[in-house]
Amino acid sequence: FNDYGGSLGGPIVKNKLFFFGAFEKASLFSARPINGTVPTPYLRSVAPAVYAPLFSLFPQVAQPANNPTATAAQYFGAGTSKQRDNNLVTRGDYYINANNILAVRYIRSRPYAFSPALLEANYRTYDDAGDNTSVAYTHTSGSWTQDTRVGFNLIDMYRLDKLMADPKFGNVAFGWSSSGSKLEWDAGSYTTLQEAVSYSRGKQT
Repeated sequence: FNDYGGSLGGPIVKNKLFFFGAFEKASLFSARPINGTVPTPYLRSVAPAVYAPLFSLFPQVAQPANNPTATAAQYFGAGTSKQRDNNLVTRGDYYINANNILAVRYIRSRPYAFSPALLEANYRTYDDAGDNTSVAYTHTSGSWTQDTRVGFNLIDMYRLDKLMADPKFGNVAFGWSSSGSKLEWDAGSYTTLQEAVSYSRGKQT
């Protein structure tokens, strides 16, 4: 596991304009058990040649000793899963005057994950993205405080089983399964608006 980052902030114009920024990157590598049902050497030897490219994707196992014509056997192994996340936040504050403050903030997130699969060539990846930009305006006058916030958010989630790159790769099952190729993509955006007004009188708000 590795995690590092840093932050920096300070004034751009004394008592008027300020900035802040922070970055963090985290990565995690961990062992993961992999097991499943795979074609046996017997099936590989008697199946039509058209299946050879598919069989070559499966890990090889020994023929079950108690069944010389078995077409499926269990495989047990291990792989490495990977996770990575990059996060960035930046902010600027502008003091227009004693009663008015403007702030702009941007947040960027880029999480990624890799999952090994029974078919080594058909590993799964998650490649996501998030972007948030917000503007906040605060106005104070006597006993009144007005806070206006607007935010715009972009979301992009992309999951891929790698052999999706080959449109001919489908789901073949015969006591074992090739699992097929899969692609899931979710993307969208939304906007938020918040208006808060407060009034203070003596000890009461």
